Amino acid sequence: MHELDIKGAVDARPELDDQGEFTPQIDASRLAQRIQTAVRRSTCGGIRQLDVQVEGELVVLHGRCGTYYCKQLAQHAAMNLIESLMLDLAVSNEISVW
Repeated sequence: MHELDIKGAVDARPELDDQGEFTPQIDASRLAQRIQTAVRRSTCGGIRQLDVQVEGELVVLHGRCGTYYCKQLAQHAAMNLIESLMLDLAVSNEISVW
Protein backbone atom coordinates (compact mmCIF):
# COMPACT_ATOMS: atom_id res chain seq x y z
CA MET A 1 0.00 0.00 0.00
CA HIS A 2 1.38 3.45 -0.89
CA GLU A 3 0.81 6.86 0.66
CA LEU A 4 0.12 10.07 -1.18
CA ASP A 5 1.87 13.34 -0.44
CA ILE A 6 -1.20 15.50 0.06
CA LYS A 7 0.54 18.43 1.77
CA GLY A 8 -2.26 19.45 4.10
CA ALA A 9 -5.27 19.75 1.79
CA VAL A 10 -6.77 16.52 3.05
CA ASP A 11 -6.85 15.27 6.63
CA ALA A 12 -4.75 12.12 6.93
CA ARG A 13 -7.35 10.59 9.28
CA PRO A 14 -10.18 9.35 7.04
CA GLU A 15 -13.63 8.62 8.43
CA LEU A 16 -16.22 6.03 7.47
CA ASP A 17 -19.00 7.27 5.21
CA ASP A 18 -22.61 6.01 5.09
CA GLN A 19 -21.58 2.97 3.01
CA GLY A 20 -18.84 1.98 5.47
CA GLU A 21 -16.02 3.12 3.18
CA PHE A 22 -13.18 5.38 4.22
CA THR A 23 -13.31 8.90 2.85
CA PRO A 24 -10.72 11.67 3.30
CA GLN A 25 -11.76 14.75 5.25
CA ILE A 26 -11.21 17.90 3.19
CA ASP A 27 -9.96 21.14 4.71
CA ALA A 28 -11.83 23.44 2.31
CA SER A 29 -9.73 26.56 2.91
CA ARG A 30 -6.43 24.71 2.42
CA LEU A 31 -7.71 22.98 -0.68
CA ALA A 32 -8.96 26.30 -2.11
CA GLN A 33 -5.54 27.86 -1.45
CA ARG A 34 -3.74 24.97 -3.15
CA ILE A 35 -6.05 25.17 -6.18
CA GLN A 36 -5.55 28.93 -6.35
CA THR A 37 -1.78 28.47 -6.33
CA ALA A 38 -1.98 25.78 -9.04
CA VAL A 39 -4.17 28.02 -11.22
CA ARG A 40 -1.84 31.00 -10.82
CA ARG A 41 1.16 28.87 -11.77
CA SER A 42 -0.59 27.27 -14.74
CA THR A 43 -1.83 30.56 -16.14
CA CYS A 44 1.28 32.61 -15.24
CA GLY A 45 -0.96 34.92 -13.22
CA GLY A 46 -3.31 35.45 -16.16
CA ILE A 47 -6.50 35.33 -14.07
CA ARG A 48 -7.37 38.66 -12.46
CA GLN A 49 -9.32 38.72 -9.21
CA LEU A 50 -8.92 34.95 -8.89
CA ASP A 51 -11.09 33.44 -6.18
CA VAL A 52 -11.54 29.74 -5.48
CA GLN A 53 -14.36 28.43 -3.31
CA VAL A 54 -14.90 24.87 -2.15
CA GLU A 55 -18.59 24.29 -1.47
CA GLY A 56 -19.28 20.70 -0.44
CA GLU A 57 -18.42 18.56 -3.47
CA LEU A 58 -18.03 21.54 -5.81
CA VAL A 59 -15.02 23.74 -6.54
CA VAL A 60 -15.96 27.12 -8.05
CA LEU A 61 -13.43 29.25 -9.92
CA HIS A 62 -14.10 33.00 -10.18
CA GLY A 63 -12.10 35.75 -11.86
CA ARG A 64 -11.41 37.42 -15.18
CA CYS A 65 -8.99 36.69 -17.99
CA GLY A 66 -8.23 37.77 -21.54
CA THR A 67 -8.59 34.49 -23.43
CA TYR A 68 -10.62 31.31 -23.41
CA TYR A 69 -7.33 29.43 -23.47
CA CYS A 70 -6.35 30.97 -20.14
CA LYS A 71 -9.77 30.04 -18.74
CA GLN A 72 -9.25 26.47 -19.94
CA LEU A 73 -5.77 26.31 -18.37
CA ALA A 74 -7.28 27.38 -15.06
CA GLN A 75 -9.91 24.66 -15.15
CA HIS A 76 -7.39 21.96 -16.05
CA ALA A 77 -5.03 23.06 -13.28
CA ALA A 78 -7.87 22.72 -10.76
CA MET A 79 -9.01 19.37 -12.14
CA ASN A 80 -5.46 17.96 -12.20
CA LEU A 81 -4.84 18.91 -8.57
CA ILE A 82 -8.18 17.45 -7.46
CA GLU A 83 -7.43 14.25 -9.34
CA SER A 84 -3.92 14.00 -7.87
CA LEU A 85 -5.46 14.14 -4.39
CA MET A 86 -7.91 11.38 -5.36
CA LEU A 87 -10.91 13.54 -4.54
CA ASP A 88 -14.28 13.26 -6.23
CA LEU A 89 -15.13 16.94 -6.68
CA ALA A 90 -16.73 18.77 -9.59
CA VAL A 91 -15.29 22.03 -10.96
CA SER A 92 -17.48 24.95 -12.00
CA ASN A 93 -15.52 27.48 -14.06
CA GLU A 94 -17.16 30.88 -13.58
CA ILE A 95 -14.15 32.82 -14.89
CA SER A 96 -15.27 35.50 -17.32
CA VAL A 97 -13.37 36.33 -20.51
CA TRP A 98 -13.21 40.00 -21.43
